[in-house]
Amino acid sequence: MSNKNPGISLVYPMYNERENIAQAVAHGAQVLSSLAVKWEIVVVDDGSDDGSAAIVARLARKDPRVRLVSHSCNEGLGLALRNGFSAARHEVILYCDSDLPYDLSILARALPLLGEADLVAGFRLNRRESALRLVYSKAYNFVIKAAFDLPVRDVNFSFKLFKRRVLEAVQLESRGSFIDAELLIKTRNAGLRLAEIGIVYTHRRHGVSKLSSVATIIEMLGELRRQWKELASPCGYRPACLRDMIHTSYRWRSCPFEFLETMVPAQGKILDFGCGHGLFAHWLAIRSSRREMTGWDPDARKIALACQRLRALPNLRLRSEAEPPVAAPSSLAAVIAIDVLAYLPNAEKDAFVRRCRESLTPGGVLLIKEIDTRPRWKYACTRLQEGAALALGLTRIPSGSKSLHFESANRHRERLESLGFAVRVLTPKTRLPYPHVVIVGTKAR
Repeated sequence: MSNKNPGISLVYPMYNERENIAQAVAHGAQVLSSLAVKWEIVVVDDGSDDGSAAIVARLARKDPRVRLVSHSCNEGLGLALRNGFSAARHEVILYCDSDLPYDLSILARALPLLGEADLVAGFRLNRRESALRLVYSKAYNFVIKAAFDLPVRDVNFSFKLFKRRVLEAVQLESRGSFIDAELLIKTRNAGLRLAEIGIVYTHRRHGVSKLSSVATIIEMLGELRRQWKELASPCGYRPACLRDMIHTSYRWRSCPFEFLETMVPAQGKILDFGCGHGLFAHWLAIRSSRREMTGWDPDARKIALACQRLRALPNLRLRSEAEPPVAAPSSLAAVIAIDVLAYLPNAEKDAFVRRCRESLTPGGVLLIKEIDTRPRWKYACTRLQEGAALALGLTRIPSGSKSLHFESANRHRERLESLGFAVRVLTPKTRLPYPHVVIVGTKAR
């Protein structure tokens, strides 16, 4: 038994599982005992009328690490899980169905993934289900992944292992089976990391699944509709109006922010120049508390909205002075300029890059994301879109100009190399037709 793992709380939601629950508790206790010194099993009885609660009550009297939370009537899976999570006492929480849909020994392989991730979601390696339930599941997964660009293969599978910080970062509202999707989407939107693990699925031996009815699917889609505005907004940004929701959501999906984050130092003072609504600066601040983030944008409206609509963080400042902030020489670990240089006349770009270089510490990073001029058809489409954004006032240039000044990836490389940067040019893969190019300049040590 390892004493290195933190305490683990296993949450079983239960509704009429008389034939399964005793075995589920015994199996859970066996696995948890082999992995952690401190553990507990929290069973949430959601108004069972088949004697399930009495079985758990007897088990709890024998072992205080088994706890029963009871609902007087059937409240739904979402509320059962929310109450189970609230009752959980330990640092790591696992949610599993109480009909034993898989061997819990998979937990030994899943726990190490929490070293890099905040939540580990299981996906079924085999799908031995009825044709109707398989259709429901495939269709629902497609809708959720398409609507929210969620990088998870099996949204509703009942293996969710996560750190307590997830519950501190998100506020769950679902009362029904939409809880799985809500947990995943809000965790991702909060800037926390997701990982996946494949699990061999075992069809239930006793009882009937509660999630395979048309009524349940309709209920889940109803909850999706009610929470759409919040869930569709990246980084927990609460849009003030439809225009903001469309703009921020599309901006988050169209720009490879998660790819860009891998180029940013995990600590130090970092300036996001032209941060817009503050989405990326906020994301970076959440991802690492050791980053001291400053976001600046000339559009005071966007910064005001960001301050109102994004969760306040101690390591993030958002600013909108008329003039860009001037950093002390050799004080910044990184300067980020995402889709900024195209708004500067060519004569000003050299001066901008030179100022960035002076502000960076030795080994500091200048991260530039721009639109390449090749291939021509992608460039033409993007230029048309950016011109429309300027005309509509979605973006603006401090000088009031309506001109755009795109350059090739080679020209960006040459500019940075002429100022002594070690340069990498990268092309991120995206599903949208934008010729993104990333230029990473590292200042010599």
